[in-house]
Amino acid sequence: ALPRLSDDELAEEVVGSWETIRRETGAAAEFFAYPYGRWDARARDALRQTGYRGAVTLDPGLVTREADPWALPRVNVPAGISGPAFECWCAGLRPAGRDA
Repeated sequence: ALPRLSDDELAEEVVGSWETIRRETGAAAEFFAYPYGRWDARARDALRQTGYRGAVTLDPGLVTREADPWALPRVNVPAGISGPAFECWCAGLRPAGRDA
């Protein structure tokens, strides 16, 4: 989780991942997904300085024109979800006790 890292560790994680993707694929990463969805202003600022165009969190909500590009909300879909259950999830239906 980026908020728990020291400044040096944060820089290595953000810059290192960007450089690894570029080296391995030949393309520059434009967007970042915060590990575990956890972020703070320090992590957001590190991403901006590295050159990412934006990042997604696990904060619930919809993206609006006013949304911070480096703190975009998204819907967390459970791992291993079946096709029919995914269709229900996308339609806004959730089993009792499950968050988006």
